[in-house]
Amino acid sequence: MSFPRLAGCLLALLGTTALAAAASRTWTGSVSSDWRQGANWSPAGVPESGDAVVIASGAPVATGQVEIASMSLNGGSCSFNGPALIGSLALNNGTLAGTNEVVVTNLTWTAGTMAGVGRTVVPAGGRLWIGAPQYNPVLLSQRVLHNAGTAVWTNLGSIYGQSGAVVTNSGTWEIVTDSVFRWNGTGARPAFYNSGTVVKSGGAGTTQFDDASFSNQGLVQVMKGTLELAYGGTHSGSFEVATNATLTFSGASPVWTSTANISGSGRLILSVGTTFEGTSLAIQT
Repeated sequence: MSFPRLAGCLLALLGTTALAAAASRTWTGSVSSDWRQGANWSPAGVPESGDAVVIASGAPVATGQVEIASMSLNGGSCSFNGPALIGSLALNNGTLAGTNEVVVTNLTWTAGTMAGVGRTVVPAGGRLWIGAPQYNPVLLSQRVLHNAGTAVWTNLGSIYGQSGAVVTNSGTWEIVTDSVFRWNGTGARPAFYNSGTVVKSGGAGTTQFDDASFSNQGLVQVMKGTLELAYGGTHSGSFEVATNATLTFSGASPVWTSTANISGSGRLILSVGTTFEGTSLAIQT
């Protein structure tokens, strides 16, 4: 056999082996709740770094390190008590839980719950898309959701927070619709901390942080409609309000540091008892 033909055969064999190495595995839980028990998956085998995972029911628990290409969580629950790295996660229903950090490069959240004392992290260069339908809120319970990438909040359904849940943003968080981030009445109130950029770019109505504090150390831009911050927070960053847009502080009074500033040609509404104590206020009405 000539060398070119031999090389071609080897490349074909390597390609076939690489394709065979990646699998789509569905959780059955037929033996236990142990993620690393191969008999709990169909086809049998512990998910590896190139695999796609589907969970529709049951409650797998991963205690060691996990690295997979993708996961669709359609029901049941999945707990990561060891560190996890997931290329793409579709949270369509059920509960993502656990005590450790789950890093997801591309996260789509249309229904279901994130819970537990762990963290869900979208890294720099990653994408978070929140798109729950109206009257069907997503729930963040106790957990920390951190976005260092690009987040787009499109859902008409609310984001509910409970038991001291926290959202932190050091990337870009774009609000393209009118919706509510609110406390659902269970446990400590949730909080949103911005050290990156939050932009309300869509929706002619109001996006409200209701019974959930909002703190800004970065930049908040209200380009369209109204952004209402209704439960206090601490502000050392900048707010920019575009023409025909409105920024409202209502409910609990926020805490202002000397570096905070509000500017723009839009409208600013301060509720009774709320005063601005930053360095500059340049709103044209």
